[in-house]
Amino acid sequence: MKIASLKGQRAFERVSRKGRRFSKEFIQLRVLENSLTSNRIGIVIPEKAIAGAVDRNRVRRLIKESYRAIANRLKDGYDIVFIVREKPQKNKMDFVLNIINEMINQAGLVRIASKPEDLI
Repeated sequence: MKIASLKGQRAFERVSRKGRRFSKEFIQLRVLENSLTSNRIGIVIPEKAIAGAVDRNRVRRLIKESYRAIANRLKDGYDIVFIVREKPQKNKMDFVLNIINEMINQAGLVRIASKPEDLI
């Protein structure tokens, strides 16, 4: 499944200014409705937060894979920006997935299924 990316400084600034914010552990989530039928995601990892490029790319991949794992359960029509504030305590998929899942639930982005097979 391909993930639609949020592109351009203006788009990131719009989500930053107008979007709702949720923080947890090492990451902040910003969410804003868009006028599209799909979600777009952006990932911001400042060099100040994680110094090494290898580590930044590893965290970026973990966030993308975590999002991809839960993307089919989300409501459509949102711009979602993940901002990493510091290096995660554990550089493992399960750890990152649990935190992102909690934040997505807190933001109210999980689609409520009418049938159990809708969540598969």
